[in-house]
Amino acid sequence: MSVDEKLKSQLSVINLSIDELESQLDILLSQPFSETLGKLEKLQQAKVQTALPYLIYDLVFMYLKTKGVDPKNHPVINELARIKQYFDKISGAEKNIDAKEDCCRISFITHAIAQVKYNSSRPDEAGPSTQIIPKKITSKMLEREQYEKELREHMDDENEMDDIPQIFDD
Repeated sequence: MSVDEKLKSQLSVINLSIDELESQLDILLSQPFSETLGKLEKLQQAKVQTALPYLIYDLVFMYLKTKGVDPKNHPVINELARIKQYFDKISGAEKNIDAKEDCCRISFITHAIAQVKYNSSRPDEAGPSTQIIPKKITSKMLEREQYEKELREHMDDENEMDDIPQIFDD
């Protein structure tokens, strides 16, 4: 394979990669950025907000390289290093969250096993799962019930009861 063919092959690979990048960015930027971020969890938001500047600076790095400028002496390198630190912080936060989740899982399972052992050693007593807790009716609940009763009576007079959702007590 000649040098020209090799370069053409590499250029076509780069061109395809840039086309795919454009299609992915179109999906991301098809709606306002605040809406996109609002749908994500905090950690995912941090990842997106860190990945986009990295992408931009990486594209600048590649542009400089194609223009024959040495990007290692350009300020873009400092920005890429700074953003890499953010990636490291996010990675550390993920590990911390995973460790806390593991701790919670272990605690939950340990407690459940201990509860089963305790209940199986004392079969004559009822466990907490069989205990019935009475309803607590607040004044706000009574006011709402009175309001709904009056509303139903009013609607019965007008025969429009089908439009109001019914509330059933168990």
